[in-house]
Amino acid sequence: MPRTVIEYKCLLISPSDVKSERVALTDTVNQWNAQIGNALGAKVELVKWETHSAPDMSGEPQSVLNKQIVDHCDFGVAVFWYRLGTPTNEHASGSIEEINRMGESGKRVLIYFCSRAIPQDALTTDQYQRLQETKKDLQQKGLLGTYSDASNLQQQFQLHLTKVIAELLGKDKAEISQFQNLQPTTLPKPDVRVKVNGAFVTGYEGVQDVVSVEVQNHSPMTVFLGNVVLRLRGGNVLFPTADAVTKEFQKRRELMPGQKFSFHISPRLIFEHTDIDDILCAAVSDDIERAYESDGEALRVILQSMRNRNG
Repeated sequence: MPRTVIEYKCLLISPSDVKSERVALTDTVNQWNAQIGNALGAKVELVKWETHSAPDMSGEPQSVLNKQIVDHCDFGVAVFWYRLGTPTNEHASGSIEEINRMGESGKRVLIYFCSRAIPQDALTTDQYQRLQETKKDLQQKGLLGTYSDASNLQQQFQLHLTKVIAELLGKDKAEISQFQNLQPTTLPKPDVRVKVNGAFVTGYEGVQDVVSVEVQNHSPMTVFLGNVVLRLRGGNVLFPTADAVTKEFQKRRELMPGQKFSFHISPRLIFEHTDIDDILCAAVSDDIERAYESDGEALRVILQSMRNRNG
């Protein structure tokens, strides 16, 4: 059965001293698309000047890149070590111009600085000094990330990428849903019910609480369902990428009449990212974005009980 996959373009921003990081980020996006992105119904294209630009003599290089690739991206990731890059006509470097240009358009840029040892001969260069000045300016504007090596960058970026895409999907799917609500439909909504319960699991760390979300198909038709999320106030969602018990990544499911499935969420994950009072319900959507929701009050009572029990 056909499904909607929303594609996003991520601009890879960096000077020339982080080649291993550029390879690592490319690998991370490929893995994310195959695992997490497939479950979310999203795909990320990592846009790089060396693969996405074409020869053009209509203007200075950065201006051409802005028109060809920068302005068409939905968000960006920037990586720095000890170089800032080549200055442009109006900015300290091409990388900084791309960061500022995306920021002025209301697009998010994840910025990371490497903390590994810098070559001694680089410490006195103009590149390093200008980078330190620019870093101070960036710290005044927002929160920067730090990584120790390419592997550590991959770990952080995968988590942050999931958060960025979940936020973009929440916004874009809401707009799609509003449009679809204007269209006449003759499809009856299946009787899919979402139940929440508190549960205990045992493991190496002893007995732990989990929130169990059970999705039941009471209708006579097969339903194709996406990911279990927690809906929050303000139109946001909390998306657990994997089951807290089985550790399996979320995926699209085919639920036949009379079938059900359970998904488990760690309350620790919930408490780290939101307040109990901001949680509206647990929810899951089908392929045409019809939502099925749990009882919100029951979910909040379960979470409050877990918080009281564990201090």
